[in-house]
Amino acid sequence: MDVVLTDLKMADMTGLELCERIVSRRPDVPVVVMTAFGTIETAIAAIRVGAYDFITKPVETDALVVTLERALSIVRFARRWSVSAGWLVIRRATGSSLEPPPRCGGCTISSIASRPRIRPS
Repeated sequence: MDVVLTDLKMADMTGLELCERIVSRRPDVPVVVMTAFGTIETAIAAIRVGAYDFITKPVETDALVVTLERALSIVRFARRWSVSAGWLVIRRATGSSLEPPPRCGGCTISSIASRPRIRPS
């Protein structure tokens, strides 16, 4: 699995409990929590247990797509450069600089993003 999208309220457990379980077992998988009962406190609780993002319902489709694309881009970057997606999420959440991963050969996020993409003809 590349990313998890879960509701906060579920029958057997809460989305926060699920998020915490996933993050503890698979820190490389971003978890997005959504709810119709969003408060600042709930959003903070979600981020504290390791959620990548917190979205309120009704969900705006464009916002959901952007959130999931960003989460997936972190996963792809982590896989490409053999670093932990959890490391990238933590760096993003804390506003820390993204230093090049050890196997990256001196690249930076901006240098990777600015590389020309080769498209098949």
